[in-house]
Amino acid sequence: MPFKQGYALVVGVGTHQYSPENDVPITVRDAESVEAILAAPAKCGYPPRQVLPLYKDKATRSAILAKLDDLAAKVTEDSTLLVFFAGHGALGSDHQYYLVTHDTQFVDGDDELLVKPGTGVSQVELLEKLRAIKARRAILIFNACHSGNLQPKSLALRRARKPLNTLSLPDPTAAALLGTGEGRIIITACRPDQLSHFLEKNKLTYFTRALTDGLSGKAPPSQGFISAFSLYTYVYAAVTKMVSEQEPMITVLQGVGPFAVALHQKKTAALGLQAADTLPEGKAVRTVTRRESQKWLTKIENQTIVRGDYVRGDKVGRDKIGTQINTGGGAYVRGGVKVSGGSFVGRDQTIYNAGGDRQPESARLSTAAQRALQVLNDKSFTQPDLADLCISIGVDWDSLEGRARADKVRTLVAECERSGKLDQLRSMLRLARPKLKDQL
Repeated sequence: MPFKQGYALVVGVGTHQYSPENDVPITVRDAESVEAILAAPAKCGYPPRQVLPLYKDKATRSAILAKLDDLAAKVTEDSTLLVFFAGHGALGSDHQYYLVTHDTQFVDGDDELLVKPGTGVSQVELLEKLRAIKARRAILIFNACHSGNLQPKSLALRRARKPLNTLSLPDPTAAALLGTGEGRIIITACRPDQLSHFLEKNKLTYFTRALTDGLSGKAPPSQGFISAFSLYTYVYAAVTKMVSEQEPMITVLQGVGPFAVALHQKKTAALGLQAADTLPEGKAVRTVTRRESQKWLTKIENQTIVRGDYVRGDKVGRDKIGTQINTGGGAYVRGGVKVSGGSFVGRDQTIYNAGGDRQPESARLSTAAQRALQVLNDKSFTQPDLADLCISIGVDWDSLEGRARADKVRTLVAECERSGKLDQLRSMLRLARPKLKDQL
């Protein structure tokens, strides 16, 4: 039985006309494997003519945008859309996030290469194209932050110019993408502050190996189909088993349920999903409210984002590593966390100090935490900066214990250290304040 409603755009960039030092040939193999499995009648069952591939020198900016236009003209509300992108993601000199294409050009930043505007697929263009696609079920899969550093001859060691700071899909961009239509789900190869690992001798990256295995039937079936949630659950388990420092992430609009993304190779039945097919707990799961999604959608489409908008909202140094869920000891969190009673995530207890303010029970901070505290207390961080930074890690600034700003900042750092989020916080601070990164 074919999956007649299935449409897909599969992109594997692999080569770069103007920066061959950033070539990642394995991304082409990734995309080719995804295309083959999607179009296989005995596997995912997508009609081959509805799977649109772009590889190497065909994966240009204009070609990707044109294929998205083609899909907008063909798909209906009842269609299911799958977009797979394997390549680099990076910041542009205009402070936008870009999917790097074969013909992307770069300009020198202070210490890294930045995308030249108009030569990659910007987040603004991506939002515009996805808005025009009527499908009420769309799964967007990004493998866009690569590192070959698991073997000696890594990509980084071959770079001759300033490095391209490849980035996974930033949280604000992901949140905005969810607002482009109904039923959008995003899966990224790793958290925003991690890398998608590979060995050049292998056929596929670790993420795509898990993804293709899941699409081939290893993901649990749900009444004859593979659902977005069951696919993610399988991929997360498979990747983290192979590479402990890489956690695939799923971002979902609050209230969106599972939907079929492909046929299951061993099961066929009437279209439908079991009620038990739910968003997994204890994984790198992020739920976004409609308000947050629309906030970022409007901000990006109006091009009011600046380089630091992903930490604060307007005036900082660089993209934030956004709302991430602690999976190493803290309680499972969905969406924002309302903090009350002096604790969050791990439900850590608080006590009163002699001055009457409530402080974390562990007044001592590690050296790394003290350095983070020093950076957060820098005068360049305004209170709105700190409030938005808290939102990005699922914390309500106003509910943090302490009357004075310094007390709240200390509570934030202490809680991050206890809940396993200190490294995430420090990574965000390095990106937000490059001039202060040596203090960390």
